[in-house]
Amino acid sequence: MINFRFHLASLIAVFLALAIGIVMGSTVVKEATVKGLRAEIHRVERSSNARQRENNALTKQVSDLQKYVRQAAPHIVLGSLSGVTVGIVAVRGVDGAVARSTAELVQQAGASSPGILWLEPTWSLKNPDDARKLGGLLGDTGASVKRVRDDALVALANRLAGTATSTATTSTTTTTASATTGGDLLSDLVAGGFAAFENVGPQNGNPFTLSAFPGVGSRVLVVNATDASADQQALVPPLAHALAAAKTPTMVANVFHEQRGKPGRAAGVAAIRDDSMLSKQVSTVDDLDLGEGQVASVLALADLGRRVGHYGYGDGASSALPSATQP
Repeated sequence: MINFRFHLASLIAVFLALAIGIVMGSTVVKEATVKGLRAEIHRVERSSNARQRENNALTKQVSDLQKYVRQAAPHIVLGSLSGVTVGIVAVRGVDGAVARSTAELVQQAGASSPGILWLEPTWSLKNPDDARKLGGLLGDTGASVKRVRDDALVALANRLAGTATSTATTSTTTTTASATTGGDLLSDLVAGGFAAFENVGPQNGNPFTLSAFPGVGSRVLVVNATDASADQQALVPPLAHALAAAKTPTMVANVFHEQRGKPGRAAGVAAIRDDSMLSKQVSTVDDLDLGEGQVASVLALADLGRRVGHYGYGDGASSALPSATQP
Protein backbone atom coordinates (compact mmCIF):
# COMPACT_ATOMS: atom_id res chain seq x y z
CA MET A 1 0.00 0.00 0.00
CA ILE A 2 1.20 3.49 -0.87
CA ASN A 3 1.64 5.52 2.28
CA PHE A 4 2.26 9.16 3.10
CA ARG A 5 6.03 8.71 3.15
CA PHE A 6 5.93 7.43 -0.43
CA HIS A 7 3.84 10.44 -1.55
CA LEU A 8 6.27 12.80 0.11
CA ALA A 9 9.26 11.16 -1.58
CA SER A 10 7.52 11.37 -4.95
CA LEU A 11 6.81 15.09 -4.54
CA ILE A 12 10.39 15.76 -3.52
CA ALA A 13 11.60 13.88 -6.63
CA VAL A 14 9.34 15.93 -8.90
CA PHE A 15 10.49 19.26 -7.49
CA LEU A 16 14.12 18.09 -7.66
CA ALA A 17 13.66 17.25 -11.36
CA LEU A 18 12.15 20.69 -12.00
CA ALA A 19 15.05 22.35 -10.25
CA ILE A 20 17.56 20.37 -12.32
CA GLY A 21 15.67 21.32 -15.51
CA ILE A 22 15.72 25.01 -14.62
CA VAL A 23 19.44 24.87 -13.92
CA MET A 24 20.10 23.07 -17.19
CA GLY A 25 17.95 25.57 -19.08
CA SER A 26 19.90 28.49 -17.70
CA THR A 27 23.28 26.99 -18.51
CA VAL A 28 23.47 24.34 -21.25
CA VAL A 29 20.39 25.52 -23.22
CA LYS A 30 21.26 29.18 -22.82
CA GLU A 31 24.72 28.68 -24.16
CA ALA A 32 23.71 26.47 -27.08
CA THR A 33 20.29 27.71 -28.16
CA VAL A 34 19.49 31.11 -26.68
CA LYS A 35 22.68 32.57 -28.12
CA GLY A 36 21.69 31.37 -31.57
CA LEU A 37 18.17 32.73 -31.17
CA ARG A 38 19.49 36.12 -30.16
CA ALA A 39 21.77 36.20 -33.17
CA GLU A 40 18.84 35.36 -35.45
CA ILE A 41 16.75 38.11 -33.85
CA HIS A 42 19.53 40.63 -34.44
CA ARG A 43 19.82 39.53 -38.05
CA VAL A 44 16.09 39.94 -38.62
CA GLU A 45 16.16 43.37 -36.96
CA ARG A 46 18.99 44.50 -39.23
CA SER A 47 17.14 43.21 -42.29
CA SER A 48 13.91 44.88 -41.18
CA ASN A 49 15.67 48.20 -40.57
CA ALA A 50 17.31 48.03 -43.99
CA ARG A 51 13.95 47.24 -45.63
CA GLN A 52 12.30 50.14 -43.79
CA ARG A 53 15.00 52.54 -44.99
CA GLU A 54 14.46 51.26 -48.54
CA ASN A 55 10.68 51.70 -48.24
CA ASN A 56 11.11 55.22 -46.88
CA ALA A 57 13.38 56.11 -49.80
CA LEU A 58 10.90 54.67 -52.31
CA THR A 59 8.00 56.50 -50.65
CA LYS A 60 9.90 59.78 -50.89
CA GLN A 61 10.79 59.05 -54.51
CA VAL A 62 7.11 58.42 -55.39
CA SER A 63 6.10 61.58 -53.53
CA ASP A 64 8.72 63.60 -55.40
CA LEU A 65 7.58 62.17 -58.74
CA GLN A 66 3.95 63.00 -57.98
CA LYS A 67 4.96 66.52 -56.99
CA TYR A 68 6.87 66.87 -60.25
CA VAL A 69 3.91 65.61 -62.30
CA ARG A 70 1.52 68.06 -60.63
CA GLN A 71 3.87 71.00 -61.11
CA ALA A 72 4.60 70.00 -64.72
CA ALA A 73 0.95 69.33 -65.58
CA PRO A 74 0.01 72.93 -66.56
CA HIS A 75 3.02 73.08 -68.90
CA ILE A 76 2.13 69.71 -70.46
CA VAL A 77 -1.49 70.62 -71.22
CA LEU A 78 -0.93 74.30 -72.03
CA GLY A 79 -3.14 75.33 -74.95
CA SER A 80 -4.47 71.82 -75.58
CA LEU A 81 -8.09 72.93 -74.94
CA SER A 82 -7.92 76.47 -76.31
CA GLY A 83 -11.33 77.52 -77.61
CA VAL A 84 -13.00 74.40 -76.20
CA THR A 85 -15.94 74.38 -73.76
CA VAL A 86 -15.94 71.59 -71.17
CA GLY A 87 -18.77 70.64 -68.83
CA ILE A 88 -17.63 68.68 -65.77
CA VAL A 89 -20.25 66.47 -64.09
CA ALA A 90 -19.35 64.52 -60.93
CA VAL A 91 -21.35 62.15 -58.74
CA ARG A 92 -21.41 63.04 -55.07
CA GLY A 93 -18.86 60.86 -53.30
CA VAL A 94 -16.02 61.87 -55.60
CA ASP A 95 -13.11 63.44 -53.70
CA GLY A 96 -13.83 67.17 -53.97
CA ALA A 97 -10.16 68.14 -53.96
CA VAL A 98 -9.47 65.85 -56.93
CA ALA A 99 -12.50 67.19 -58.82
CA ARG A 100 -11.44 70.80 -58.22
CA SER A 101 -7.80 70.23 -59.21
CA THR A 102 -9.01 68.54 -62.41
CA ALA A 103 -11.29 71.49 -63.19
CA GLU A 104 -8.41 73.89 -62.58
CA LEU A 105 -6.16 71.92 -64.94
CA VAL A 106 -8.89 71.96 -67.61
CA GLN A 107 -8.98 75.74 -67.27
CA GLN A 108 -5.18 75.97 -67.41
CA ALA A 109 -5.35 74.02 -70.69
CA GLY A 110 -7.35 76.93 -72.11
CA ALA A 111 -10.89 75.57 -71.86
CA SER A 112 -14.00 77.44 -70.84
CA SER A 113 -15.13 75.45 -67.80
CA PRO A 114 -16.49 77.48 -64.87
CA GLY A 115 -17.02 74.69 -62.36
CA ILE A 116 -18.46 71.31 -61.44
CA LEU A 117 -22.03 70.07 -61.66
CA TRP A 118 -22.56 67.62 -58.78
CA LEU A 119 -25.25 64.93 -58.96
CA GLU A 120 -26.69 64.54 -55.48
CA PRO A 121 -27.72 61.33 -53.61
CA THR A 122 -31.39 62.27 -54.09
CA TRP A 123 -31.05 60.64 -57.56
CA SER A 124 -31.50 57.29 -55.78
CA LEU A 125 -35.21 58.27 -55.46
CA LYS A 126 -35.52 56.20 -52.27
CA ASN A 127 -37.68 58.97 -50.87
CA PRO A 128 -41.10 58.89 -52.60
CA ASP A 129 -41.22 62.69 -52.50
CA ASP A 130 -37.99 62.84 -54.51
CA ALA A 131 -39.43 60.46 -57.10
CA ARG A 132 -42.58 62.56 -57.44
CA LYS A 133 -40.59 65.78 -57.64
CA LEU A 134 -38.21 64.50 -60.32
CA GLY A 135 -41.06 62.90 -62.22
CA GLY A 136 -42.90 66.21 -62.12
CA LEU A 137 -39.94 67.99 -63.72
CA LEU A 138 -40.16 65.53 -66.62
CA GLY A 139 -43.93 65.20 -66.83
CA ASP A 140 -43.54 61.53 -65.73
CA THR A 141 -45.83 61.80 -62.71
CA GLY A 142 -47.14 58.23 -62.93
CA ALA A 143 -43.95 56.47 -64.04
CA SER A 144 -41.96 53.92 -62.03
CA VAL A 145 -38.89 55.01 -60.07
CA LYS A 146 -36.55 53.35 -62.57
CA ARG A 147 -38.34 54.94 -65.52
CA VAL A 148 -38.21 58.38 -63.87
CA ARG A 149 -34.48 58.08 -63.15
CA ASP A 150 -33.64 56.77 -66.61
CA ASP A 151 -35.71 59.47 -68.30
CA ALA A 152 -34.15 62.13 -66.09
CA LEU A 153 -30.63 61.05 -67.05
CA VAL A 154 -31.57 61.19 -70.73
CA ALA A 155 -33.09 64.63 -70.20
CA LEU A 156 -29.96 65.78 -68.37
CA ALA A 157 -27.75 64.49 -71.20
CA ASN A 158 -29.90 66.30 -73.76
CA ARG A 159 -29.78 69.44 -71.64
CA LEU A 160 -25.97 69.28 -71.49
CA ALA A 161 -25.85 68.59 -75.22
CA GLY A 162 -28.48 71.20 -76.08
CA THR A 163 -30.37 68.73 -78.28
CA ALA A 164 -33.77 68.30 -76.60
CA THR A 165 -37.13 68.44 -78.34
CA SER A 166 -38.53 70.92 -75.83
CA THR A 167 -36.16 73.85 -75.59
CA ALA A 168 -35.73 77.48 -74.72
CA THR A 169 -33.08 79.13 -76.86
CA THR A 170 -30.81 82.00 -75.86
CA SER A 171 -27.97 83.68 -77.70
CA THR A 172 -25.41 81.48 -75.95
CA THR A 173 -27.00 78.07 -75.51
CA THR A 174 -30.02 75.86 -76.02
CA THR A 175 -31.54 74.62 -72.75
CA THR A 176 -34.06 71.92 -72.02
CA ALA A 177 -37.29 73.23 -70.57
CA SER A 178 -38.69 71.81 -67.33
CA ALA A 179 -42.17 70.33 -67.58
CA THR A 180 -42.99 71.89 -64.20
CA THR A 181 -41.81 75.47 -64.62
CA GLY A 182 -41.13 75.77 -68.34
CA GLY A 183 -37.70 77.08 -67.38
CA ASP A 184 -34.22 75.60 -67.60
CA LEU A 185 -34.20 71.94 -66.55
CA LEU A 186 -30.71 72.17 -65.06
CA SER A 187 -31.67 75.15 -62.93
CA ASP A 188 -34.75 73.27 -61.71
CA LEU A 189 -32.65 70.18 -60.88
CA VAL A 190 -30.44 72.38 -58.72
CA ALA A 191 -33.44 74.07 -57.10
CA GLY A 192 -34.98 70.64 -56.42
CA GLY A 193 -31.88 69.31 -54.68
CA PHE A 194 -30.94 66.83 -57.40
CA ALA A 195 -27.83 68.74 -58.43
CA ALA A 196 -25.50 71.45 -57.16
CA PHE A 197 -23.08 73.67 -59.01
CA GLU A 198 -19.66 74.41 -57.52
CA ASN A 199 -17.79 77.36 -58.95
CA VAL A 200 -14.10 76.75 -59.59
CA GLY A 201 -11.57 79.42 -60.49
CA PRO A 202 -12.25 82.87 -61.94
CA GLN A 203 -14.47 81.77 -64.86
CA ASN A 204 -17.70 81.79 -62.85
CA GLY A 205 -18.05 85.57 -62.75
CA ASN A 206 -20.20 87.69 -65.02
CA PRO A 207 -21.67 86.92 -67.49
CA PHE A 208 -21.88 83.28 -66.28
CA THR A 209 -25.33 81.88 -65.54
CA LEU A 210 -26.28 78.29 -64.80
CA SER A 211 -28.78 78.29 -67.65
CA ALA A 212 -25.84 78.85 -70.04
CA PHE A 213 -23.84 75.90 -68.66
CA PRO A 214 -21.98 74.23 -70.25
CA GLY A 215 -22.48 75.92 -73.61
CA VAL A 216 -23.05 75.07 -77.25
CA GLY A 217 -20.74 72.38 -78.65
CA SER A 218 -19.37 71.39 -75.24
CA ARG A 219 -17.38 68.32 -74.41
CA VAL A 220 -18.41 66.57 -71.19
CA LEU A 221 -16.23 65.00 -68.52
CA VAL A 222 -18.16 62.67 -66.18
CA VAL A 223 -16.34 61.85 -62.94
CA ASN A 224 -17.01 58.64 -61.00
CA ALA A 225 -15.32 57.27 -57.84
CA THR A 226 -14.85 53.95 -56.09
CA ASP A 227 -15.72 55.79 -52.85
CA ALA A 228 -19.13 56.86 -54.17
CA SER A 229 -22.19 54.84 -53.17
CA ALA A 230 -23.45 52.10 -55.47
CA ASP A 231 -26.50 54.25 -56.27
CA GLN A 232 -24.28 57.16 -57.32
CA GLN A 233 -21.94 55.01 -59.39
CA ALA A 234 -24.95 53.48 -61.14
CA LEU A 235 -25.80 56.90 -62.61
CA VAL A 236 -22.63 57.03 -64.70
CA PRO A 237 -23.15 54.32 -67.38
CA PRO A 238 -26.67 55.42 -68.43
CA LEU A 239 -25.59 59.07 -68.43
CA ALA A 240 -22.64 58.17 -70.65
CA HIS A 241 -24.98 56.22 -72.96
CA ALA A 242 -27.35 59.17 -73.18
CA LEU A 243 -24.55 61.64 -73.88
CA ALA A 244 -23.16 59.38 -76.60
CA ALA A 245 -26.66 59.05 -78.11
CA ALA A 246 -26.89 62.87 -78.10
CA LYS A 247 -23.63 62.98 -80.10
CA THR A 248 -21.84 64.81 -77.28
CA PRO A 249 -18.05 64.20 -77.10
CA THR A 250 -17.78 62.47 -73.72
CA MET A 251 -15.20 60.91 -71.44
CA VAL A 252 -15.58 59.20 -68.07
CA ALA A 253 -12.85 59.34 -65.44
CA ASN A 254 -12.60 57.40 -62.19
CA VAL A 255 -11.13 58.53 -58.86
CA PHE A 256 -9.65 55.40 -57.27
CA HIS A 257 -9.12 54.78 -53.57
CA GLU A 258 -7.45 51.47 -52.82
CA GLN A 259 -9.11 49.48 -50.05
CA ARG A 260 -8.83 45.81 -49.20
CA GLY A 261 -11.80 43.88 -50.51
CA LYS A 262 -13.03 46.82 -52.61
CA PRO A 263 -13.27 46.98 -56.44
CA GLY A 264 -10.12 47.57 -58.45
CA ARG A 265 -8.92 50.72 -60.20
CA ALA A 266 -10.91 50.21 -63.39
CA ALA A 267 -14.24 49.48 -61.65
CA GLY A 268 -15.57 53.01 -62.12
CA VAL A 269 -15.10 52.85 -65.91
CA ALA A 270 -15.55 49.11 -66.49
CA ALA A 271 -19.13 49.51 -67.75
CA ILE A 272 -17.82 51.77 -70.52
CA ARG A 273 -14.79 49.69 -71.43
CA ASP A 274 -16.72 46.41 -71.43
CA ASP A 275 -19.46 47.72 -73.73
CA SER A 276 -18.56 46.88 -77.32
CA MET A 277 -20.35 49.96 -78.69
CA LEU A 278 -19.85 52.51 -75.92
CA SER A 279 -16.12 51.78 -75.67
CA LYS A 280 -15.79 53.12 -79.22
CA GLN A 281 -17.75 56.31 -78.41
CA VAL A 282 -16.61 57.36 -74.91
CA SER A 283 -13.02 57.75 -73.69
CA THR A 284 -12.05 56.67 -70.18
CA VAL A 285 -9.35 57.36 -67.58
CA ASP A 286 -9.07 55.16 -64.49
CA ASP A 287 -6.50 57.12 -62.46
CA LEU A 288 -7.92 60.61 -61.97
CA ASP A 289 -6.73 60.37 -58.35
CA LEU A 290 -3.16 60.69 -59.66
CA GLY A 291 -1.51 63.69 -61.28
CA GLU A 292 -0.80 61.72 -64.42
CA GLY A 293 -4.47 60.73 -64.64
CA GLN A 294 -5.53 64.36 -64.57
CA VAL A 295 -3.07 65.13 -67.38
CA ALA A 296 -4.39 62.13 -69.32
CA SER A 297 -7.96 63.40 -68.86
CA VAL A 298 -7.16 66.81 -70.31
CA LEU A 299 -5.31 65.31 -73.25
CA ALA A 300 -8.11 62.80 -73.83
CA LEU A 301 -10.65 65.65 -73.79
CA ALA A 302 -8.53 67.42 -76.40
CA ASP A 303 -8.61 64.25 -78.52
CA LEU A 304 -12.41 63.85 -78.44
CA GLY A 305 -13.85 64.15 -81.90
CA ARG A 306 -10.69 62.69 -83.42
CA ARG A 307 -10.25 59.46 -81.46
CA VAL A 308 -11.49 57.55 -78.42
CA GLY A 309 -9.06 55.95 -76.00
CA HIS A 310 -8.83 54.24 -72.62
CA TYR A 311 -6.03 55.36 -70.33
CA GLY A 312 -4.57 54.65 -66.91
CA TYR A 313 -3.21 51.59 -65.11
CA GLY A 314 -6.31 49.44 -64.61
CA ASP A 315 -7.82 46.61 -66.62
CA GLY A 316 -8.73 47.68 -70.14
CA ALA A 317 -6.34 50.64 -70.35
CA SER A 318 -4.27 50.74 -73.51
CA SER A 319 -1.71 53.24 -72.21
CA ALA A 320 -1.12 55.77 -69.45
CA LEU A 321 -1.53 58.77 -71.78
CA PRO A 322 -2.92 59.46 -75.23
CA SER A 323 -0.32 59.13 -77.96
CA ALA A 324 1.48 62.32 -78.96
CA THR A 325 1.12 61.39 -82.64
CA GLN A 326 -1.94 62.28 -84.66
CA PRO A 327 -4.46 59.45 -85.16
